[in-house]
Amino acid sequence: MPDLLIQKPYKGVSGHVPGCYTDHPLAKKNKDLPRVLKTKKKCCKSRPRCKKCPVVCKRLSNQGLAEKLPNGNYVLSIDVSKKVLKAARG
Repeated sequence: MPDLLIQKPYKGVSGHVPGCYTDHPLAKKNKDLPRVLKTKKKCCKSRPRCKKCPVVCKRLSNQGLAEKLPNGNYVLSIDVSKKVLKAARG
């Protein structure tokens, strides 16, 4: 009769297998690259507006800090700071 207790392999304290946290190049944020932002379909008109709101992207585009792509996405400039983004959401 086989043993009914089956031991699971040791996975560590938190349940993660050793080596699951690899240093993947896409996992790091590279602040030297421009960010592509996909806008929402429709503005919800709540205050403060969310970061993906089309109105916020349009305001950043009018300031010259974002550029609209033909597919509707926006490419944010590297120079967009938190302060400027917050003012556009205002």
